[in-house]
Amino acid sequence: MAPALPLVTGMMEILFWGSLIAICYAYAGYPLLLLLWPWKKKIRSSPMEPRISILIAVRNEARAIGEKIRHLQELDYPACLRELIVVSDGSTDGTVEALSDWQAAPNVKILHYSQPRGKAYALNMAAAHASGDILDRKSVV
Repeated sequence: MAPALPLVTGMMEILFWGSLIAICYAYAGYPLLLLLWPWKKKIRSSPMEPRISILIAVRNEARAIGEKIRHLQELDYPACLRELIVVSDGSTDGTVEALSDWQAAPNVKILHYSQPRGKAYALNMAAAHASGDILDRKSVV
């Protein structure tokens, strides 16, 4: 039995040093390797301006919708990259007539249907007609 003891002691020493090296590598070596690695790519920063679609679902908002559209048309974002889609959800108070003034405006789409079907349906309908990379829904308040 005496010859097995040096073998076990040698294996324990190898296990100890191997574990110590692994722990040191995990906490210090790997982060240092990442800092010094030459594969870091230069990031080119260029202005990114995606096309946006602003979706509005309205119902009986004849008094407020004109001001809301006017405000959204004055956004500080290129008009050629901005689209406004307004859906009238069965309005009965003259909202459709108020929206008809904006029908000829560039980048404004007006959709309407006579029976109220809910805000979710209206927003889904607007999203189906949207062509922007980003969809943003707004409320009329």
